[in-house]
Amino acid sequence: LVDRLGNQKVSRLLANGHMPSFVARELAEALRDAVVAEGLDRVPFLRADTERSLLIDHIGACERIKKTPMPRVGSILVRRFILLYLFTAPFAFVHSLGHGWLTPVVTMLIAYPILSLDQIGIELQHPFNPRSLSHLPLQQICETIDRELLEILQNNREAA
Repeated sequence: LVDRLGNQKVSRLLANGHMPSFVARELAEALRDAVVAEGLDRVPFLRADTERSLLIDHIGACERIKKTPMPRVGSILVRRFILLYLFTAPFAFVHSLGHGWLTPVVTMLIAYPILSLDQIGIELQHPFNPRSLSHLPLQQICETIDRELLEILQNNREAA
């Protein structure tokens, strides 16, 4: 990042209160400079600016996902229902399976996927947390976008 932006911009980026807004402003300035200093045509400029606007919209959507918590009451009620179901299931199985060893085994076989679904719900509440088992790989996504954009810029410079 430092080699691409320089120490001063990286320091300003890290000091900024809202990094996405700072990046959006920097992109707008870079596009403006490309038009003024490098003679970027109006059509590619408008296309790039439209993509920049879409990026801002997507960032807002991601922030809403991140900052909107799941209602605590909902998860408490779901867990209570699961516990109630798992505590009463063996009594229902006793009549059909008998008092033998099959009742606890069937109950455990049912409990595992139900408790797994609860854990999946917990994981999905934090899609951007890298400590989560199923987090979105944002670092790899950003590196791929960076690499592809640099290739496009390189190809455009070679073509010009």
